[in-house]
Amino acid sequence: TMVRDINNMPEARIALDEALDDGMEDLYDDTLETLLKNWSRGSDAMGNSWESLSPTTIERKGHGAILVDSGDLRDNVKQKSEYRTKDKTFVLTSSLPYAGAHEFGLPEQGIPARPFLGPAAQYAVGQIEDQVGEKIDDYLEGVEVR
Repeated sequence: TMVRDINNMPEARIALDEALDDGMEDLYDDTLETLLKNWSRGSDAMGNSWESLSPTTIERKGHGAILVDSGDLRDNVKQKSEYRTKDKTFVLTSSLPYAGAHEFGLPEQGIPARPFLGPAAQYAVGQIEDQVGEKIDDYLEGVEVR
């Protein structure tokens, strides 16, 4: 007697792997886009406004825009962040030495915390189920699992 395997588990496994990859890459794109868009508005990826500049700082700079003097930090985050296909993960980061001063603050120097990376991670966690789950549903729709 011969045993006949009639399930589509290999096909389902491939679909899940592709869905996870596409879903995570979409989540990365959405998270980075949301981070950068909100940054231009003076808030983090969750939409929380950063602490305003002090009147003295505004007078010195000639404007009240937060974390946008040269655009170097924002551009660096955009350039250094990446989606890693092999691991199906992504990293939002900056290589600039002063990024941590803004993320965590330096109260002794009068710099309040204006986090941008931590809230972006929170945003991604809040979106992962919907965005990746939607891709999994889409990919498995055509796979008949018995």
